[in-house]
Amino acid sequence: MLLCMLGAVGLVIRELYRDAMNDAARNTANLGIVLAEHTARSIQSIDLVLQQIRQRLDASFPSHNLLASYAAQTPQVEAFMVLGPNGQVVSTSHQHPTSQIHRFDRDDLSHLRDNPEDELFMSRPTITRGSGKRAIFIARRINAQDGSFNGVVMASMHLEYFDAFYRDISLPGAFSITLLRRDGVLLTQYPLIQSLLGSEMPQSSPWYHQVAAGGGTYTSKDTLNDSEQFVSVHPVRKYPAVIDVSISTEAVLITWRCQAIMLSLGAAAASLCAILLGVALMLQLRAIEQAHTDETERAHELETLKLKLEEESHVLQITLEHMDQGLMMISADGHVLVCNHRVIAMLDLPPEMMASRPLFQDVLNHQRGKDEFAVTDSRLRGRIQAGGLLSMPQTYERERPCGMVIEVRSVPLVDGSIVRTYTDITERKRSEERVRDLAHYDGLTRLLNRVRFNDRLNEAVATHAPIDGKFALLYLDLDHFKNVNDTHGHPVGDHLLQAVASRLIATVRDGDAVARMGGDEFCIIAQDIETAEAATILANRLLRVVVEPYDIDALRVRIGLSIGIALFPDHGFKPDILMRNADMALYRSKQAGRNTWNISKTTNPLPAG
Repeated sequence: MLLCMLGAVGLVIRELYRDAMNDAARNTANLGIVLAEHTARSIQSIDLVLQQIRQRLDASFPSHNLLASYAAQTPQVEAFMVLGPNGQVVSTSHQHPTSQIHRFDRDDLSHLRDNPEDELFMSRPTITRGSGKRAIFIARRINAQDGSFNGVVMASMHLEYFDAFYRDISLPGAFSITLLRRDGVLLTQYPLIQSLLGSEMPQSSPWYHQVAAGGGTYTSKDTLNDSEQFVSVHPVRKYPAVIDVSISTEAVLITWRCQAIMLSLGAAAASLCAILLGVALMLQLRAIEQAHTDETERAHELETLKLKLEEESHVLQITLEHMDQGLMMISADGHVLVCNHRVIAMLDLPPEMMASRPLFQDVLNHQRGKDEFAVTDSRLRGRIQAGGLLSMPQTYERERPCGMVIEVRSVPLVDGSIVRTYTDITERKRSEERVRDLAHYDGLTRLLNRVRFNDRLNEAVATHAPIDGKFALLYLDLDHFKNVNDTHGHPVGDHLLQAVASRLIATVRDGDAVARMGGDEFCIIAQDIETAEAATILANRLLRVVVEPYDIDALRVRIGLSIGIALFPDHGFKPDILMRNADMALYRSKQAGRNTWNISKTTNPLPAG
């Protein structure tokens, strides 16, 4: 029995070790996926502006005011600029008139001049001349009509934007995040180590293999802390950047070591009790053989032995009751032999029933009578009701009616008994839900974010026939919002955005999609809008509602609203065409004096076939 117990403890410790390592790898990979998607969206928002600026170069170089308006709508960008073929700054959002600066003294920018491919380029980290802050340059090549090099359109992106995001998601201190170029140049990291910025990954590192394979997880030596760490590599889709998320194995195994120590102490205490019991019985038998006549002395020795056993049993009980996990041991005939107070409290079981060492099936019957498994998956509920005990080790999770999520692990022993542990993982599940929530909703207004809105737009285009089904896409931009931010501060601006979001939701119909695209820009998919007149009715209603004064923090705030409208399929039968035409209509609304709406003037033919 002692060997069985020690074997069970060893199995539990081994399973806990495997689970800790697997959870670390899984959590690191999941976090990397979310961060890579966020990085892609951040770079994409800048890249879209760069391409819009480049498209306008067909007529003339964009003005300082136009570039400044793009910079105001892209908070993560310090400045946009256009360079001529000789490297001179032709136009910039940063200052006016444009200073006589030549940029082709940098190897980063000369890459675009010498490379004819239309690819987004990201520079090494640098200190900007304007603000003196850490930044990278994101740029695209400008070609003349004959395909020759005609300049560069570029944006200066704050690296503090990523630092703030990594800090705001409140990661555990054991995690670190690194943003690199695909050639291994380190752009920024969290926590920040200034001396490593701009350094390159060693050519012998398995990191390059993981990037070439499209991402993966490997272990490496952390030279700063002289320890091993998990590194999860996630290339950023469509862009020359890579997100690395790492955590040291030392941090992963902290909880496991505590669990292993507690289980080992429990096993040692139980072993000590068994040894003492054996020794005492041997001494008692010897005493009986040597002196049958001294009954008083024998009774005294038996009483002493009883006290010792009770004391050792008490030590074992204290050890069990101070475990963070609930623990239950079920015999081969189905009786609950051991049950600590933690599992009684966690499962809300009657203490008097558990003290009687009931059948495990009676425990399940009691739980079913209280609808304990009402919110459990039907297939898992069927397996639990069949007895809940399996011949092989098993781990599963289930939710209690009170909202608690518990992880149940069962380890069968060689004698047919089973050791079962119960762990409260509610907070871990909530943390995972918060990370998933960040991937779909805007953190300030709780509206759809840009990625989720693009999904909804793709769904709307896919589910509406180009001939029969119609809907409207409205692109909204708040007028004078920057003045509110600059005059009253960002907290008032944030509250104003939340109030605008509430009014938009209250104005549209159920089933319409409302999203914050970034800054003070919003988009609406209005279903079943058949005509331009119906779309303008909605636009006028939005204008009336949004421009009403706002009372925020004892201040009365007024803003305006400009709206661009595109109809499906009249103004485009693809999502990107609809978005571009709605954006162009919004631009005309702003040129017309703001606080108005415009419908796209572009008509797109239906696709062939």
